[in-house]
Amino acid sequence: QKSVQGKAGKLNLDKILKSLPTYNRTAVHFKDYKDNKLEKTIDYRILLPLCKNAVEKKEPIKLSLEVGNQSRTFATMLSSEILKTYGKDALDEDSIHIKAIGNAGNSFGAFLLKGIKLEIIG
Repeated sequence: QKSVQGKAGKLNLDKILKSLPTYNRTAVHFKDYKDNKLEKTIDYRILLPLCKNAVEKKEPIKLSLEVGNQSRTFATMLSSEILKTYGKDALDEDSIHIKAIGNAGNSFGAFLLKGIKLEIIG
Protein backbone atom coordinates (compact mmCIF):
# COMPACT_ATOMS: atom_id res chain seq x y z
CA GLN A 1 0.00 0.00 0.00
CA LYS A 2 1.46 3.37 -1.04
CA SER A 3 1.26 6.41 1.18
CA VAL A 4 0.29 9.71 -0.39
CA GLN A 5 2.84 12.52 -0.10
CA GLY A 6 2.44 16.29 0.06
CA LYS A 7 -0.88 18.16 0.13
CA ALA A 8 -2.83 15.13 -1.11
CA GLY A 9 -1.72 13.19 1.97
CA LYS A 10 -3.45 15.73 4.20
CA LEU A 11 -6.87 15.26 2.60
CA ASN A 12 -9.53 13.48 4.62
CA LEU A 13 -12.00 11.89 2.20
CA ASP A 14 -14.03 9.99 4.79
CA LYS A 15 -17.09 12.21 4.35
CA ILE A 16 -17.35 11.62 0.59
CA LEU A 17 -16.21 8.03 0.17
CA LYS A 18 -18.70 5.21 0.57
CA SER A 19 -17.85 2.44 3.02
CA LEU A 20 -16.83 -0.96 1.70
CA PRO A 21 -19.62 -3.46 1.08
CA THR A 22 -20.33 -5.75 3.96
CA TYR A 23 -21.23 -9.42 3.84
CA ASN A 24 -23.99 -8.66 6.30
CA ARG A 25 -26.34 -7.16 3.70
CA THR A 26 -29.06 -6.74 6.31
CA ALA A 27 -27.00 -4.11 8.08
CA VAL A 28 -26.69 -2.05 4.89
CA HIS A 29 -29.97 -2.59 3.08
CA PHE A 30 -32.42 -2.72 5.96
CA LYS A 31 -30.97 0.02 8.13
CA ASP A 32 -34.18 2.02 7.80
CA TYR A 33 -36.59 -0.91 7.43
CA LYS A 34 -39.94 -0.07 5.94
CA ASP A 35 -42.85 -2.51 6.02
CA ASN A 36 -44.20 -2.57 2.47
CA LYS A 37 -47.30 -4.51 3.56
CA LEU A 38 -46.79 -7.08 0.81
CA GLU A 39 -49.51 -9.26 2.34
CA LYS A 40 -52.02 -6.63 1.18
CA THR A 41 -51.00 -6.76 -2.49
CA ILE A 42 -53.16 -8.34 -5.19
CA ASP A 43 -50.32 -10.75 -5.91
CA TYR A 44 -50.23 -12.07 -2.37
CA ARG A 45 -53.99 -12.08 -1.68
CA ILE A 46 -55.33 -13.23 -5.05
CA LEU A 47 -52.80 -14.22 -7.71
CA LEU A 48 -50.61 -16.58 -5.68
CA PRO A 49 -53.47 -18.71 -4.29
CA LEU A 50 -55.40 -18.84 -7.57
CA CYS A 51 -52.40 -19.70 -9.73
CA LYS A 52 -50.91 -22.36 -7.46
CA ASN A 53 -52.85 -25.25 -9.07
CA ALA A 54 -52.12 -23.96 -12.54
CA VAL A 55 -48.43 -24.26 -11.84
CA GLU A 56 -48.41 -27.50 -9.85
CA LYS A 57 -50.83 -29.41 -12.11
CA LYS A 58 -49.81 -27.71 -15.37
CA GLU A 59 -53.40 -26.56 -15.89
CA PRO A 60 -53.83 -23.26 -17.76
CA ILE A 61 -55.80 -20.58 -15.96
CA LYS A 62 -57.52 -17.39 -17.13
CA LEU A 63 -58.33 -14.66 -14.63
CA SER A 64 -60.04 -11.31 -14.84
CA LEU A 65 -59.26 -8.81 -12.07
CA GLU A 66 -59.81 -5.14 -11.35
CA VAL A 67 -56.62 -3.18 -10.77
CA GLY A 68 -55.70 0.37 -9.87
CA ASN A 69 -52.49 2.33 -10.18
CA GLN A 70 -51.60 1.44 -6.58
CA SER A 71 -50.85 -2.07 -7.92
CA ARG A 72 -47.60 -0.79 -9.37
CA THR A 73 -45.78 -4.10 -9.63
CA PHE A 74 -48.73 -6.30 -10.52
CA ALA A 75 -47.73 -9.97 -11.10
CA THR A 76 -44.11 -9.45 -10.05
CA MET A 77 -44.49 -11.44 -6.83
CA LEU A 78 -46.31 -14.17 -8.75
CA SER A 79 -43.39 -14.50 -11.16
CA SER A 80 -40.88 -14.41 -8.34
CA GLU A 81 -42.59 -17.15 -6.32
CA ILE A 82 -42.95 -19.42 -9.35
CA LEU A 83 -39.30 -18.89 -10.24
CA LYS A 84 -38.06 -19.57 -6.68
CA THR A 85 -40.24 -22.64 -6.16
CA TYR A 86 -40.45 -24.30 -9.57
CA GLY A 87 -37.74 -22.74 -11.74
CA LYS A 88 -37.70 -20.59 -14.85
CA ASP A 89 -39.18 -23.25 -17.14
CA ALA A 90 -42.13 -24.15 -14.90
CA LEU A 91 -44.79 -22.68 -17.18
CA ASP A 92 -45.80 -23.50 -20.71
CA GLU A 93 -46.70 -20.61 -23.00
CA ASP A 94 -49.87 -18.79 -21.86
CA SER A 95 -50.24 -21.02 -18.77
CA ILE A 96 -51.48 -18.02 -16.83
CA HIS A 97 -53.53 -15.40 -18.67
CA ILE A 98 -54.63 -12.43 -16.59
CA LYS A 99 -56.97 -9.75 -17.88
CA ALA A 100 -56.56 -6.67 -15.70
CA ILE A 101 -59.36 -4.14 -15.85
CA GLY A 102 -58.70 -0.59 -14.71
CA ASN A 103 -55.55 1.48 -14.67
CA ALA A 104 -52.10 0.15 -13.93
CA GLY A 105 -49.01 1.52 -12.29
CA ASN A 106 -45.74 2.28 -14.01
CA SER A 107 -44.24 -1.20 -13.45
CA PHE A 108 -47.28 -3.22 -14.47
CA GLY A 109 -46.04 -6.59 -15.66
CA ALA A 110 -42.39 -5.82 -15.02
CA PHE A 111 -40.20 -8.91 -14.63
CA LEU A 112 -42.81 -11.38 -15.89
CA LEU A 113 -41.85 -14.99 -16.12
CA LYS A 114 -42.26 -16.77 -19.46
CA GLY A 115 -45.73 -18.32 -19.56
CA ILE A 116 -47.59 -15.46 -17.89
CA LYS A 117 -49.61 -13.22 -20.18
CA LEU A 118 -51.05 -9.92 -18.99
CA GLU A 119 -53.68 -7.89 -20.75
CA ILE A 120 -54.79 -4.45 -19.57
CA ILE A 121 -58.16 -2.95 -20.39
CA GLY A 122 -58.74 0.59 -19.26
